Amino acid sequence: DAECEGDDQCYADANSCPANSIASFNYCGSSWDHADATCDRACPHGTDAECEGDDQCYADANSCPANSIASFNYCGSSWDHADATCDRACPHGTDAECEGD
Repeated sequence: DAECEGDDQCYADANSCPANSIASFNYCGSSWDHADATCDRACPHGTDAECEGDDQCYADANSCPANSIASFNYCGSSWDHADATCDRACPHGTDAECEGD
């Protein structure tokens, strides 16, 4: 069973593990309506720094195509455990993803 148990946490950069991806609908624009209508520039990490000029990054621009972010975040009792076992991915990087189902 690939569930994280007990006090497992999410660890980043478990590079021995395969990449997992997160779908993102974050796009740059002068407003959410502009970003959702034009889909000109993706900002997959959700930061304004990914945008040009005065544009900002807006989430949930669902009219735009999904873009994906590669992640090497995995659950484990330690980083070494997560990197060695690759049992359960936590692509968003939160410990909550490591809690049992």
